[in-house]
Amino acid sequence: MSPVSSTPDIQTFNPLTKDGGEVSANYAVQMAQFIEDKGLCTATFWRLSGIDENLAQDPDASITTVQYAHLIQICLDLTNNPYIGLEYGQRLNISTHGLLGFAVMSSPSLEKAAELAINYVKIRNQLINIDFKMLTQANNNEPLASLCFDVPLAHEPQYRFEIETSVSSLFAIWRELQGSSTGVSAIHFSYAAPDDMSAYTTVFDVPVLFNCDENAMCFSPLAFERMSRVTDPMLSRVAEQQCKKLLQQQSREQEKTLSYAVRALLLNDHALLLNQQQVAKALGVSPRTLSRRLAKEGITFKVILDELRQQLALQYLHTTQYSVDEIAHLLNYSDAANFSRAVKRWTGLTPKQYRLDKEQSV
Repeated sequence: MSPVSSTPDIQTFNPLTKDGGEVSANYAVQMAQFIEDKGLCTATFWRLSGIDENLAQDPDASITTVQYAHLIQICLDLTNNPYIGLEYGQRLNISTHGLLGFAVMSSPSLEKAAELAINYVKIRNQLINIDFKMLTQANNNEPLASLCFDVPLAHEPQYRFEIETSVSSLFAIWRELQGSSTGVSAIHFSYAAPDDMSAYTTVFDVPVLFNCDENAMCFSPLAFERMSRVTDPMLSRVAEQQCKKLLQQQSREQEKTLSYAVRALLLNDHALLLNQQQVAKALGVSPRTLSRRLAKEGITFKVILDELRQQLALQYLHTTQYSVDEIAHLLNYSDAANFSRAVKRWTGLTPKQYRLDKEQSV
């Protein structure tokens, strides 16, 4: 897949991804159509996105996860609705998810469907992480399954949008195939409940719980097995083979990009001490050539460095007892004040507030 070229203003909207990653450009098209259906200007959407609308129509094209995070923010800003992800997710049906959707829904069992979703979601959206769990209901000992979602987005409104898009899409697909929400026991979100629950009760006719350990849809495995699906083992195997081939092709193409090589080189130097000149020398190109080739990929050395600093900084704050001064030094900031300003820009919180917030959420 070839990334759609663009140069959006992404300084405030960086996802915490190790290698940038990709999202099918089809999701950008779907979002533009959604914006149009809301009576809003798609020309404004595409202009703000910095993405070539014609190139995005290519079924094999992809955008970066950074660009997709920017699209989420545009959607939030244009609609002025913090819950718009719930509504948007309902329009993402099985066909929207392409070959992956077909592979999952033609699977002979719930376990196989979950395995496919977990292994191959990256061919459509490398921002999404999926997990599957089998549980037991405490009140009646009947089996209970949950499909869990997480995304590495630090900006809270974008995080909620993508989580709510994923969960509401799954719920809508379930209702479409089942004819109702029968079999779904609850919807779980990891964040606090809003003051106004009306957006959630409009979308979900099952209990919606907040401050949970995970973002998930909990459902009966037996209800899934009874669902109206095309369960053809041979079709499922063919679809899985195609998913595997696409994922391998995607990985090979990503590894050919210069931005991938730059990220890999910087990540090998955990203190992120290498500057652009040193990275260019290590890659056997001039600094000017490095800048030019990165620009063709729609990114700059500064953005790559900022993304990696963000990822490592928040990991250090969340998982270690390093002081702010120590983390600033590790990430090659000139002083703790500059580091603190960067954390504030990424999360809206000071390092101390971010660390406290994460501790309280455990």
